Amino acid sequence: MSNHGLIFEYGGYRHERGEVYPKMIEIVSVESDRGYRWAFDYRMDIAGNFCAAPDAPLTPATVNTKITALQAAYLNDYADFGFLFSDLSRTSHYLETDAADNISGNKVLSRSWDYQSPAEFANTRSYGIRLGARIFSSYSSILYFQEIVYQIGTGGPNWTYRERWQGDPIREDITQQTAVKLMQSGVIVGAQSHLQPPPPWWPDDEQQNLRYVERISPRLHGHPSFNRATHYVVKYAYTFLRATSPNQSPNVWYP
Repeated sequence: MSNHGLIFEYGGYRHERGEVYPKMIEIVSVESDRGYRWAFDYRMDIAGNFCAAPDAPLTPATVNTKITALQAAYLNDYADFGFLFSDLSRTSHYLETDAADNISGNKVLSRSWDYQSPAEFANTRSYGIRLGARIFSSYSSILYFQEIVYQIGTGGPNWTYRERWQGDPIREDITQQTAVKLMQSGVIVGAQSHLQPPPPWWPDDEQQNLRYVERISPRLHGHPSFNRATHYVVKYAYTFLRATSPNQSPNVWYP
């Protein structure tokens, strides 16, 4: 075994020194519907191979034992992983599965086996593993917001037709003016909690007995035991009666 090179570990499984190297490390932004980042996906691709040492040559049986141990080590998710220095201190390329901003937990995304030659199994074996996690990193506590203002009626007259036993129905005017009905509704998505919706536009004219608020369970990115969800959805609707039409535009953003 070489005394040089980094050491890679996944959970309780520690590779031999210099056996694994980082093939690719990337951070990919995850954007909301409004076009700004609320998280990023951390990906690490590692590659390695079992090699024979001069003082300890590998046999097919030894290689098979190492393959079995490797498969078992990467069978489950939610383990810390990363590179260590020779003194076993952590490098900057190390990710804890229970870190405060790790909302998905560490996961094994893929495993592959490369065959470089027909005789590879006899004295070595090449492999590749992809690990990753979703890391919370938002510019705002609000991930999404949209509001709509409905208007029913114009405030004009109200009339109806009175039917007769014979002949055409007769139009009958009831009132010269009518109330305008309005509804302010929308959805607000909180990053890490259910948020309060914006206040009603016309609180004095609200029919509070018709107020509607719906809270929806959040989105999970890993095992429920992590309890680190995002996208807490709140839907709301206010109903109003007014004497005149306000021609009100909806909120573009809140708060």
